[in-house]
This record gives sequence, structure tokens and C-alpha cells, in this order.
Amino acid sequence: MICTGLSDTEDAFDNAGVSRPSDGYHLRLGPLTPKEASESVVKAVKPLEALGLDFGPHGRPLAECAARIAKESDGWPKHLHCYVKAMFQQLKAMPRPSMGLVDLDAIVQAGNKARRTYYHARMRAGKAHESIVLALHDEISRKKVRRSQTAKAIGTAVRALRKSDPDAAAEWDEEYKGSTMKCFKDLLHAGLVALDATNVCFVPIPSLRTHVQGLVHSEEREGPKGTPLDQRGHGEQEPP
Repeated sequence: MICTGLSDTEDAFDNAGVSRPSDGYHLRLGPLTPKEASESVVKAVKPLEALGLDFGPHGRPLAECAARIAKESDGWPKHLHCYVKAMFQQLKAMPRPSMGLVDLDAIVQAGNKARRTYYHARMRAGKAHESIVLALHDEISRKKVRRSQTAKAIGTAVRALRKSDPDAAAEWDEEYKGSTMKCFKDLLHAGLVALDATNVCFVPIPSLRTHVQGLVHSEEREGPKGTPLDQRGHGEQEPP
């Protein structure tokens, strides 16, 4: 049996009563290298040659597109999918699909939008206010924070939220009844934070932190009653 999941997958196995896994059973996945990411784009497109897709002069347009998508995605498979899907949609709309006619800037723009949509979904799944997520990200980026130490960072963020946005703090209290560890588990399950093999926390994707920063700064400009969550944060810059 092969199972995939986030940092709380082992907890799920424990809760299900699964014990004594074999040695080396746990494989932690990370981003692809630039070469691997570029090759994955080429492999996704290559089968379309049999359907009549024109790869352009000496295949250069495909190679250039693959390299750009690999760079924009930071090597993360989910982000690669966002950009490749945007590329396929563009090709599908052409009367005679050709890699030589692909608008790379438009692909990147559509892929960035899809990334933000994905991050918004993760934020909704995490349930906590974005300022709490950012406070935890800041804490674990400054120093080593183990799972058992996350309660302090979350508790401090909640107390600050009670002053800046009492309504949002009241929603947190209603959801978690003061349980910072339950809040952390939701953040973990949503992929907003991750644990390494020694139970030390880290931000799973660098651009995720940038996105959360954009949400918090947007709210600071607009006030707690500003634009709804699913419309905020569209102006943040993705890191290189």
C-alpha cells in the first residue's frame, strides 16, 4: 500500500491504529530541480506531437517555455501543474496549435492566478486568520520551533488579533475554544506549515509565506472589514 499526504499523515496512521511500519517507509518529497522541472514540462507536451502540435523551429519554443515554467514554479509540482494547464488551454484555443505562437507572459500570468487560488483554498482549509498564520511563519523562519513549541507563537498571535480585529478573534475562539494545538493541527493538515523528520516546523513553500504576507498587508491597508479573503492578496510578488 502506498499513501501520500502532508506532515500529519503519520498522525493519521497512528489514529487508525496502524503501527510498526517498515524501515525507510517514509519518503519526504520536496521541489524538483530546475532540470527536473523543465524535463517534466517537455514530457507533458511531447505526446501532443502525435496529434499534430507544431514544436516550432528546432523545438526552441518548447525548450524556452519549459525553462520559463520551471523557473516560475520554483520546482513545486502543484505550481508546475498550474502553468502547464495554462499552456494547454492556450494551445487548445489556437486554430492550428503551435509552440511558436505561445504567449509565455500570458501563461505566467494565468499560472500565477491559479497559484493564488490554490493558496486561498489552503488558507480556508486552515481556518485561522492570516495574521496567525503569518506570525507562526515568522516565528519558525527566525528560529528552530518544535511542534510542542508552536502553542506559544499561536497564543501570542491570537492575543494580538483580539486587539486589532475583535470579530476575527471571536471567530477563532468559537472555532478552537482556546486550543492552540487544535489550531496548529488544522494548519498542518491544510499544508500551511510542515514538520521535518525531527518534528521541527518549517514553511513548506517559500511563496506561500509571501502570499500570506500579501493578505496581511492588504488587510492592514483596508482594515479588518476590507475586501473578502478570496479577493485579497492578488498583488503580491512571487519570489524568484
